[in-house]
Amino acid sequence: CFAAHQAGKMRMEGVRLSIGGLQTHGLFEADQFTERLGVAGPTFTAPGGAGLGFDDLLEKLPWKRLS
Repeated sequence: CFAAHQAGKMRMEGVRLSIGGLQTHGLFEADQFTERLGVAGPTFTAPGGAGLGFDDLLEKLPWKRLS
């Protein structure tokens, strides 16, 4: 993605952007995960939790061990 490349290049050059435009979650049908991200726009609401977040939502999903 050209926008991601340019943002990474600018960061390497020391440019800090306060807003960006790489969000796509507003293009799809909303679910409990995308609703946590907030309204699609130039700012981003990071979900809480470890790693990528969503800890509480992931714990509620039915998980099946693959063998």
